[in-house]
Amino acid sequence: MHAPLPLLALSLAITASALASSAPPQPAPSQRRSLSLPLTRRNPHVHARTDHERREVLRRVGGKLRRKYGTKLGKRKVEERSLERRSVIDIVNQGTDASYYATIGVGTPSQAFQVILDTGSSTLWLTSQELSAYLQNSQYEVGEGFNVGASSTWTNSSSSYKLAYGSGTTYVWAGTDTVQLGDYSLTDSAVNVAFDAQDPLITTPVSGILGLGWERLAPDQSTPFWQTLAEKNMISANDTMSFYLTRMRGQPIYNSNQLEPGGTFTLGELDSSLYTGGITYHSLLAEDYWRIKLDSIQVDSDAVFTPSFTLGAAIDSGTTLIGGPSEDVAKIYAAIDGAQEGTGALEGYWTYPCDTSSRVYFTFDGQQYAVNPQDLIFNTLNDGRCQGAIFALEDGASSETSQSIQWVIGDTLMKNYYTVFRYNPAAVGFAALSDQAIATQTETGSVPSPTIGDASSTGTGAGSKSSGDNGASTGRAVRSGIAVAVAAVLGAAMAL
Repeated sequence: MHAPLPLLALSLAITASALASSAPPQPAPSQRRSLSLPLTRRNPHVHARTDHERREVLRRVGGKLRRKYGTKLGKRKVEERSLERRSVIDIVNQGTDASYYATIGVGTPSQAFQVILDTGSSTLWLTSQELSAYLQNSQYEVGEGFNVGASSTWTNSSSSYKLAYGSGTTYVWAGTDTVQLGDYSLTDSAVNVAFDAQDPLITTPVSGILGLGWERLAPDQSTPFWQTLAEKNMISANDTMSFYLTRMRGQPIYNSNQLEPGGTFTLGELDSSLYTGGITYHSLLAEDYWRIKLDSIQVDSDAVFTPSFTLGAAIDSGTTLIGGPSEDVAKIYAAIDGAQEGTGALEGYWTYPCDTSSRVYFTFDGQQYAVNPQDLIFNTLNDGRCQGAIFALEDGASSETSQSIQWVIGDTLMKNYYTVFRYNPAAVGFAALSDQAIATQTETGSVPSPTIGDASSTGTGAGSKSSGDNGASTGRAVRSGIAVAVAAVLGAAMAL
């Protein structure tokens, strides 16, 4: 018997091998479609209300995000943080918007699953029906698993690989099946099924992760669902994927439901009602993570961090927080009156007086973007101080020679802007939210039904290319033409 473990698709080997395949017949642009679906926020840890419970949950949050990007903090448990590249962040109480998920259909007949939408990984994986049952019997709250035996189109590739974590390993069968997201359906699309894991990182009703990163990150060497759509010209190269994320930040946790509307995720089309002015695009430094050039960080009018070399920051929809090297993060909080570095369960975090109104700015390619002071508060502690949402992802300072992702920019910043992920030319774009978007950003209400309609645009996936442990391949990300209503997970403490 195995103690349950994190089940996240890891961004493991990053090898540069170009994808070469013959292009199938491509539909004309007029045949592309778009679709919009509502987002939902979840707060699975709503009952963690005492200071002790909060601190314990928060301790796990930072550790799992550090393992997600293969970084480490301090000398303790280094071996537990050196391998894990991906993790799901379940944020704590206080209306924190932890992660965002959508409903997909897998198999024939189609089985519905809730999956995190994650631009920081590139693999679609689901828990198996057997693993989900085992975890649920072990008092872990996870979504229903994939019943491969009930799908007439499931194909096992006869290969498996492991997702290595510092604290254990997740074993995944590689295979293919029919996958549907919104109006789009692909047959023979890569689907990875977890059959063994420890310390699960996902919580009900989520059953897995849909990676929206570049093919180079996929440990099973498979082309991501969204990338296949793009390569088949089923979706637009320019208006590829965009997020509008709602905010529960600042609202009493006791006045919100565990699931709340979370905004919209859009494939292949931009929703002009959600933003105002133009979209400022920032070219990618590489086609692996959605990495763009970080110029500087400022607190109010004070520049606190300005690297003298090209430094990339990954824009990651699957991460709630903002993480960076400890010495550079310390410079941010040094400019905030009353800020103090945390210890114990709060190691790697900083706290500060909750009445602080300081605003933090990140500059990418000369364009400045602000973090709302509400979003800077990760949690309110019982001593009246607030825990900051910018934390130490690893020890030391940003380095020109480091091979790791040193800065990760998650939903803490993304909620402040309409965020676009563009396939060609590869870039991340930001636009100011419209008055309409701002007015509805904190509204509570009913969540979308986890059901799947009929697909109106179908194609054939690239299949699974896994042939061993932790392989990797490269390629281009996908062009999208679907505006997909998704669900935002609120307040989960073990987020991606």
